[in-house]
Amino acid sequence: MSRRLIVTAALALSSIGTALAATPMVATLSSPTAKQRPILSSIIWHCEATTCTSASALTSAASTACRDIAKKFGVVTSFRSGDSDFSQEQLAKCNEGIK
Repeated sequence: MSRRLIVTAALALSSIGTALAATPMVATLSSPTAKQRPILSSIIWHCEATTCTSASALTSAASTACRDIAKKFGVVTSFRSGDSDFSQEQLAKCNEGIK
């Protein structure tokens, strides 16, 4: 193997490891749901009772992810992406337009 290929492979594996080690997104629902694993906007979720946890951390899509959860399960009372919680304003936008 060439040195360039080895370096490229090492960087790719490092990125994958970082993504896997990152904190997932967590949504708390106002109403419990049955255990399920929906895929919403290419994100796999693990939902049970009043908690939905993403299988991976995709903080760039946090606002979209929150809206998707709200549309599927109802009002989201808290949402955490990485190491930050959504503000009340962000939660209001997340829950906008759900019935």
